[in-house]
Amino acid sequence: MSGEPSPDGDHRAVASYVSSEDVIARGCAVLVDDIERSSGYWRPFVVRHAAVAGLLVLVPVALHVAGLASRLGVLRGVSLLLAVFAGLTALDLWRSRRALRRMVRATVEHGCPVGTRVSAVYTPDRIVFALPTHEIVIDPATITRARFVRRVLLLDQEDAERAWAVPVELVGQDGLRILRDTLGARFVER
Repeated sequence: MSGEPSPDGDHRAVASYVSSEDVIARGCAVLVDDIERSSGYWRPFVVRHAAVAGLLVLVPVALHVAGLASRLGVLRGVSLLLAVFAGLTALDLWRSRRALRRMVRATVEHGCPVGTRVSAVYTPDRIVFALPTHEIVIDPATITRARFVRRVLLLDQEDAERAWAVPVELVGQDGLRILRDTLGARFVER
């Protein structure tokens, strides 16, 4: 990584790295954590499980009201059903998290497989990522939020949260400095 003046007098930073298992694993872990912590991600899961728990309580109570079950039978039934449901919920949570991790890992490995050489150039007016098959040019004005989390830079663009996950190996101190200066309050370090 080098912070060198460009022909127009602005500073630029250049970096490159070869994608590895460690970098991919770190990037995936940060992405999964960020997705799981985003507001509303778990809402459908919680609503679905709360509705089922409500039904599990409602059915025995309705049986009691209809005179088909005693109060003690309702308490036993609800206790047993909720205990079993808690176990099933834990299993479903584990399965959902595992599916998310696998999906993120597949997406990251598809975009930048192990052994891929990636280069980057950071200037105040553009960011360029160069892969063997194509180049990606990003206008920093389109970046709505940048977060530097556990050595991974997450860039959100207009209409796309987590549009880019960039490992520190591809950013470096000069790239971080240029991004901090360019993005201002949109850049957050955790």
